Amino acid sequence: MASVPRNIRDLNPSLKYQPSHRLSSGPHSVDIGDCSTLLQTTEYPGWDNFKHRIESLIDALNQTGFVKQIERFSFKYTNLIEASKSEKQLPFLNMQIELTGKAPNEIGFLLRSEHTEGNYTTILQIAPNTSVNIPPANIEISGLMIDVDTIRNVGNELWTNHTSILDEGHLVAKQNFISLLTESTLQRLKPNGGT
Repeated sequence: MASVPRNIRDLNPSLKYQPSHRLSSGPHSVDIGDCSTLLQTTEYPGWDNFKHRIESLIDALNQTGFVKQIERFSFKYTNLIEASKSEKQLPFLNMQIELTGKAPNEIGFLLRSEHTEGNYTTILQIAPNTSVNIPPANIEISGLMIDVDTIRNVGNELWTNHTSILDEGHLVAKQNFISLLTESTLQRLKPNGGT
């Protein structure tokens, strides 16, 4: 996006939040655009560690003085529950879907849902038989993809109250993900019966 002139980016709403530059270190990266900053990781280090990274980024952005107005923030988790292509994957979820009285064909199936709880809007996307390559060895795994994007319009209170806002948003996103899974799927995800 850095090669697209700013006046062209300003005219196209679909480009408004696209990053133009990336800073990366190992599994973590920061993407920066005209109207967005994104912290992402391919190796989730646990909430306390990741929250510290988010807070450091928020403080650094605030100190630059370049960000005049905050519009919103979001937590987006893309999870893949590994499964074989021969395995039915929609039954991993705490939901029932029928088309013409039958379970849908999982090949090419994609479900998108949006709902609001208090200050948060969560967009869920579900796609069975999704394949991804895991860097750096580019190992391919496949299974049920669950994408959870929890958004809050927040304003500049994020500068001064980010700890409680981040904890609250994280909890909403986590609860949305966990509530989708059946008990047997939760057990499947626990390594060696751990928590």
